[in-house]
Amino acid sequence: MRISSIACALALAVTPVVVACGSSSDSSDDDSRASGGSPSSSTSAGSSSVSSSGSSSSAGKSSGGSSSVAGTSSSAGASTGGTSSFAGASTGGTSSSAGASAGGTSSSAGASAGGSGGKNSGTAGSGTAGSGTAGSGTAGSGAAGGGNTGNVLSGCTIDGGCPGTINCAYANAADDPLATSDPKANDIYDACIVGALQIAGFPDAWVGQLLKGQAKQEGGAIAPSSSNGQESDECGGQNCGMWAISAGSISGDDQSKGGVCGVNKTDPLTGKIDTSHSYGLFQDTPGCEGTFLIPTLPSGYTCTGTGTADIIPWSETQKTFYCESEASLGTPNLDGKTVKGVIDAVMDPSDPYYKLSIFNPAYNIFVHMTYTFKEEYDQANKDATGCDQYQKMYKVIAYWLNGDTSTDCKVPTGGGQGGNLNYVKDAVNYYKTMYGKAWPYEAPQ
Repeated sequence: MRISSIACALALAVTPVVVACGSSSDSSDDDSRASGGSPSSSTSAGSSSVSSSGSSSSAGKSSGGSSSVAGTSSSAGASTGGTSSFAGASTGGTSSSAGASAGGTSSSAGASAGGSGGKNSGTAGSGTAGSGTAGSGTAGSGAAGGGNTGNVLSGCTIDGGCPGTINCAYANAADDPLATSDPKANDIYDACIVGALQIAGFPDAWVGQLLKGQAKQEGGAIAPSSSNGQESDECGGQNCGMWAISAGSISGDDQSKGGVCGVNKTDPLTGKIDTSHSYGLFQDTPGCEGTFLIPTLPSGYTCTGTGTADIIPWSETQKTFYCESEASLGTPNLDGKTVKGVIDAVMDPSDPYYKLSIFNPAYNIFVHMTYTFKEEYDQANKDATGCDQYQKMYKVIAYWLNGDTSTDCKVPTGGGQGGNLNYVKDAVNYYKTMYGKAWPYEAPQ
């Protein structure tokens, strides 16, 4: 789960802008257990909403100056020798059913659901970022069918988003290099994971397989499901998998201290304190990293303040944005630029802002893999030399949890939420559960 100390480290590394990096606090998560059930929309105590004042905003607006990395490639040290590769695999597939519930799918108990302790209490400067309109870019629709159909995310960009028509599942399981024995529970986003990792420069299948194990930790599941507006041991929030939202102590967050990012100030957009949360499959945190933000609330939409309660309002058909204090005040993105805005949380695939939504599976995975993950890979491995590809990957997974680095090839020691090494081992254990076999590569240490 994204933590603000990572964002601070990245900001300080790339720009002289002053960034306040505070102390971290440790907490632990509960086990992962699937929760099915029908969706419901709930309201949380202390939450508020504001409507746009009539000023319009393009659906393709930039998230405050973050640059597009679509189409860029980086070898990032990953070797293809002796391992299977994504190259040539079909990315066309059946619909990922972004809004279809997969309630009732299960995941093994005993692994962490990926909490959000260790968030930093510093607030970034409030400078306004540019809101330049970006081209929307057309991505392939991923029509059903086997064979090689190219990268399903090839038309996505950070600023322009990913169309809601993209299919993240493979039409033929035989074409899926990440396939498990339970495709409905585990494989519905594989084409997007493969496509995003190709763009980021990580073509080996084992990388995607391991990161699916991490997704199980963070989202509590891969296929989305709803926990009926209640806190859930599986993913903390009222939703799970791609719909996961961190919530309070069950996710390792302390709302009294500002939630995930540790900002406990008044949100200028709502006039109340709106604490930060993590969202989606890998629990990305817009308040800490500046992603999934629209600079201004579009005309005709409502911004729902997250308030200070554990559960925030959500529904499967919502057309809303979330207001959080840190995102409204300003937060450094991974390029070190201070950005601000509202979080795009639109759930309706027919809505023009769905293409930039944190709940759009294609865009969520595209941003996480090609931007956030790629940046973190570089940061986690910049101080060590001579590490093999597996050691490098273990280090970046640990970095996601607590922002810790090491100067050797081992996983950094310490860390909150059970420790960095245990977190990496849990990702490996989820691989074993999903694939029904031992992890065939060297063990993390």
